[in-house]
Amino acid sequence: MKSPSAIIYDLDNTIYPVSAISKDVASPVFNAILDVGKKHFPITKLQEIMNDCYRISIREIIKKYEFPVEMVNIVEIAFDKMTIDYQLDTYSDYPAIKNISGRRFLVTSGHFKFQNLKIDNLSIRKDFDEIFIHDDDDEGCIGKTRIFTQILKNFNLDKESVIIVGDSINSEIAAGKNLELITVQILRHGVKKSAGATHYIKNFHDLAYLIKKA
Repeated sequence: MKSPSAIIYDLDNTIYPVSAISKDVASPVFNAILDVGKKHFPITKLQEIMNDCYRISIREIIKKYEFPVEMVNIVEIAFDKMTIDYQLDTYSDYPAIKNISGRRFLVTSGHFKFQNLKIDNLSIRKDFDEIFIHDDDDEGCIGKTRIFTQILKNFNLDKESVIIVGDSINSEIAAGKNLELITVQILRHGVKKSAGATHYIKNFHDLAYLIKKA
């Protein structure tokens, strides 16, 4: 592995644990999905949707379950009501990324306003050269492939020296693999190790060591 010219990081369950977002914060969206969803989905399907809310972006959920227009509109309104009135914390190993050479980019999927809310609450905006939020109808892998391609082009980066770090094998890891980039799956608590990544780490100290020994 070459010394990285850039490292592209995921946010959720990579830099901070999604479990830190309390149900109270997400209650406007959850309540909207349950209230309107019961007219369109059986209770078992609604439970499946709710479980996915902690795993994939709302855009992917809307597309996956084919939300009717009425439901999409109400969920959008609910997202605008979400606030975080307490301090979120990154994983304790997060500061280690600041000692790794190369440009740093943050690429995350989710509702634009809410992702920005989390980034500002965590006070990490200043740690990245640029931040990209994937918030459209393209599923995670396709959307992130497009953004990664944009980063490579805009910053004239050699793909052989760009590293993708994240937890999702079906999103950022798949996108990085599609572009033949170096992919590193971070195995945070509850993340299942999946075939397909170039390397595997448990924390950012492992990442620093992986790069140093290469």
